[in-house]
Amino acid sequence: MFFSLCCSAIALWIFRKQKSDFNPLIICFGVFIGFLASVLTITQVNTYNRSIGAASLFVLGTTLLLVSFFVILLFFIFSALQKSKEEIFKLAKETGFQCSIVLLIYLFPFTLIFIAAIFLACQFPIHKPSSYSRRLLYGSSLTIAFLIIYLMVIQGNFPPGTLVPNNLRYEWGIKNFPYDYESEGDRLKICELITNSIGEVKATALVEDNNVFHGSFTPGDGYSMFTLELIGEKGTAIAKTCSSLRCPRTKFISKIRSRSGTQEIDISSCLNLNFGEF
Repeated sequence: MFFSLCCSAIALWIFRKQKSDFNPLIICFGVFIGFLASVLTITQVNTYNRSIGAASLFVLGTTLLLVSFFVILLFFIFSALQKSKEEIFKLAKETGFQCSIVLLIYLFPFTLIFIAAIFLACQFPIHKPSSYSRRLLYGSSLTIAFLIIYLMVIQGNFPPGTLVPNNLRYEWGIKNFPYDYESEGDRLKICELITNSIGEVKATALVEDNNVFHGSFTPGDGYSMFTLELIGEKGTAIAKTCSSLRCPRTKFISKIRSRSGTQEIDISSCLNLNFGEF
């Protein structure tokens, strides 16, 4: 999303006809600060905290959201009484935009940083070259710089969600899969196909993927399937696992990154799942 928003701002700057326009660097910097603050908050706050303080904050935020919607709609109603049809349509679009901004701030509080960045970028405009070719040259250099940052993040962390500390992702795994997480992790810890490459596994952590818990009233029909990061002495592995034959997943390819390089290994034999019974 960071990369997409920055490229969108740069593209808008290139194709707008104004000779003096907003500064895309300020917007991209604001987007970066906003997302960095979001990541730091996610990694520090326990999202499963159900304390009175967390509940009060939720109630306060929801109340402010509803009050904001009420005020915006009330202003729209009173303003529309004295407007023509064309003006009402324009006013309705502005009202919808305002409601969208309020909802976005409610869902993602750090959107305020993005809005502040846009405001500053408009307050300190820069002169643009008259030709599209020169604008494209300037914008392309910025895009390439952000693309390099993006690729560095992707290459350094597979998948990018592993930027979140592994101890927090371990807690998420325990709380999302209380019956199977540790048992599946223990089974993968002794899988020689993995330990031969990364050594003894010191820690496990949940990884962003199609992680699902499927409950059932019928015994034996439930299953959990999730993906784990295994952190070893000599490397790291991203392994897919499942707790039951009922699991729809049939391919269990583990991506391993160690000192010798990156490789993919089929670890089905470590999971003791016999799909031939279906």
